Amino acid sequence: MKKNLFLILSVSTLVCLKSLVFGQAPNLGTAFDFALFTANGAFTNTGASMVIGDIGTNVGAFSGFPPGTVVGNIRLPGSPEAAQAAIDVVSAYNSLNSRPCGTIIAPELAGQTLMSGIVYCQNTAAPTTLNGTLTLSGTGIFIIKLSSALTTATSSSIVLINGATANNVFFQVDGAVTLGTGSVFKGTKLSQGAIVLNTGASLEGRGLSVAGAITLNNNSVTNVARPLPVTLVSFTAKPLSIQTVDLAWTTSL
Repeated sequence: MKKNLFLILSVSTLVCLKSLVFGQAPNLGTAFDFALFTANGAFTNTGASMVIGDIGTNVGAFSGFPPGTVVGNIRLPGSPEAAQAAIDVVSAYNSLNSRPCGTIIAPELAGQTLMSGIVYCQNTAAPTTLNGTLTLSGTGIFIIKLSSALTTATSSSIVLINGATANNVFFQVDGAVTLGTGSVFKGTKLSQGAIVLNTGASLEGRGLSVAGAITLNNNSVTNVARPLPVTLVSFTAKPLSIQTVDLAWTTSL
């Protein structure tokens, strides 16, 4: 009986925690394993780019590997993996449309410090730029919804502090994304348009496009670990009767 009770308790706890863990981050589905993927566009690389994670396209030409190196799988048009990833990228992008805005941010991201656990958005269609450093602070999920294309300047960067990690950062970009020469970007980009990494730009996260080409040029791209939007602070289990257990836990974003 005790073993059965422990099993029921364990399964129930995992189900509850799974709901907590994945409740706020967008569900990437099979696109989770991709470092770079486009549902509809060409995929090209120039030079000795290094990508850790799966890459591919569902519709479009693919070239540049080699000379580029990929530590992962290459998924090409006609493969079931590419077809499913295309569906999942579109679904993940669309799922962010319904997220209510918590805080309005300016189209120039540099100089801002954003806290986790808030949905950020814009009230203008002006081009979004990063001409310096964007700081992200906190251990929870970041959702940043941009209503226009995003361009980062040469040597610009995203800095993570106070427990922030790239795996918890998600950008929804209503347009193309262009990373400047030598810039450093952290987080998953869900883009409506093309994704371009200029010479020497690096990405710690994912670049996922709904309908645009992906272009690399001597870049470093590393996929990130599974997102964890909450931290378990405490957990207690108190037996009330033979088949009843009172569970209590607290989490922080």
